[in-house]
Amino acid sequence: MGYASQYYDPQKAHEYYEKNKKLKGRRSTRKFDDKQKAAYSYVKNQLNEEKKAALKTASENSKAKSTAERESISDSAKAKKEAISEKAKAQRQAFTEDCKEKVAALREKLKGMSKEERAKMKNLISQQIEGIKEAFASRKANVSADASAQKKDITSKASADKKAVTASARASLKTEKQGIKDTYESKLDAEYDKISKGV
Repeated sequence: MGYASQYYDPQKAHEYYEKNKKLKGRRSTRKFDDKQKAAYSYVKNQLNEEKKAALKTASENSKAKSTAERESISDSAKAKKEAISEKAKAQRQAFTEDCKEKVAALREKLKGMSKEERAKMKNLISQQIEGIKEAFASRKANVSADASAQKKDITSKASADKKAVTASARASLKTEKQGIKDTYESKLDAEYDKISKGV
């Protein structure tokens, strides 16, 4: 009796097998003499060592390349965020200077008045000064909020770009490693054929 399960369909299993099988001859050393066995064992070990070294080099190169790309993205994002911070700082400073000039002009206006006029205008000018200060505080807050939002967008984009670099590096490394494995498998097949023919 065969394998029985509600999840097992023998027809689908056979179709899957036929679709995915890889016909690859086994390398049997049963018919080799001792000298051929020793030669095959030596060649196989040498090729395995070369393959391991090639795989390690590929991994290291991929890691170094993706690390450099991620660092470049981080450095670029950092520079952009610093530029935004400097621009916002300059705008806030300009607002502060403008506010100080307008307040000083209103206070100067108050100084040039007689006592009676000054008494009448003092409350009005004080309200104007408070209005100017509030308007400039609001403008400064808006600049800070805009800068913060821009920096957040840059951080999000940099994070997404770094993830894309990592995913791309992994995919290309996987492909490269498979190519290395296939190359060394072909080399081992060729050496096996030479040894079996006594070349």
